[in-house]
Amino acid sequence: MAQADSFVAGSHVTLERLMRILEENDKDYTLGTDPTKFAKAPTENCISGGKGFASKIFNITLESEGITYSVLIKYPSGHHLAAKVKESGELSNEEIDAKIKEQEEMLFGVHNREVAFYEFVKKHVPDDLRLVKYIYGEKSDFSQGKNGFLLMEDLSPKTMKQFKLGDGLEKEQVYKILDNLAILQARSVVFQAEITSSFPHSQATIKAMHAYVVGCCEDLEKKNLSWFSSEISRQCKANADPTAIVEFLSPNKAFGDLGAVLVHGDLWPNNMIFQERNGKPDLLAIVDWQCTHAGNFSADIAAVLAVSMDPEERRKFELNLLGHYVDGINYYLAKFGSEKRLDYGKVRKSYKNSLKYAILQMIMTVATNPQADVSEVDGEGPLTKRLRCLVEDIFL
Repeated sequence: MAQADSFVAGSHVTLERLMRILEENDKDYTLGTDPTKFAKAPTENCISGGKGFASKIFNITLESEGITYSVLIKYPSGHHLAAKVKESGELSNEEIDAKIKEQEEMLFGVHNREVAFYEFVKKHVPDDLRLVKYIYGEKSDFSQGKNGFLLMEDLSPKTMKQFKLGDGLEKEQVYKILDNLAILQARSVVFQAEITSSFPHSQATIKAMHAYVVGCCEDLEKKNLSWFSSEISRQCKANADPTAIVEFLSPNKAFGDLGAVLVHGDLWPNNMIFQERNGKPDLLAIVDWQCTHAGNFSADIAAVLAVSMDPEERRKFELNLLGHYVDGINYYLAKFGSEKRLDYGKVRKSYKNSLKYAILQMIMTVATNPQADVSEVDGEGPLTKRLRCLVEDIFL
């Protein structure tokens, strides 16, 4: 028999409370609120192993009288980061404790952003946006040591296709991603004051990104790659300075008067879920909105094209994809009642500028995904090739 006061999946949520929340917030849930009616405890399966450093995600399956219901619970966890701090061997116990506390505060903060994002979408964005269905969320309170959580739809019953990072997205897949960005961005323009106050830049995340990019650049220099010279490394490090990152991520009137829009901030294939359709991956949902912020419309566009597409595909269809985005964003701006419009020429210039930020994301992608960067032909892995071509297009 299931215990009402047992905590689910290592979280601070009891089974009884979980059932009450589901009863109140998900019309598809029909198993009631009495845990004692369950013949056995819920099945818990961790699905986030090795896939991130900020959260744990569990699939929880409840079953009663032949009816089965599954839900995902996601909550902040710094177990990966804490382990790396302890393994470094460079810090005292006091310094380790301080570093872990600092990381915990950052993780609570990015979790709260994701909850705020889903609440914003629930209130203001049409249902045709491709997201995981949001059921319920609670924010973390660092001062009280309270860990928040998210409850979301479990997509595993659907036919999902594991996307291989090294394969690269094709233009048809990128079209759908750009369509979703256009919907979200146009809607966020309508509620610009709200997103600007609710989703400022995360200084802690920017600081962490700066440190990581600098380290990755130094590692790349040691490989003596002909195209990643010390001067290229210097320019990338300069672009990773926190002040420069904020400038890249902020709206720039030189590229149009759209103003701030909601930006995912970490848009690459590992934060997308695909389903198989006609033998190919088809976008099912964009996930992990922990880095979302009010910012530059072209930041996510540049990330998708630069990090997620093979360079041949990107170079061949770049202008076509940008034109598709402009048509989409202007259509939805009109549909949602905004008088603002984007000009193709300025969008292209903004995109080119955002590539200087996207290459920082590509540098980190190469460093953290060696298993996806294995060459089958000429000694250059697919991720390294994307990085090299970005260097050529931006700096050479």
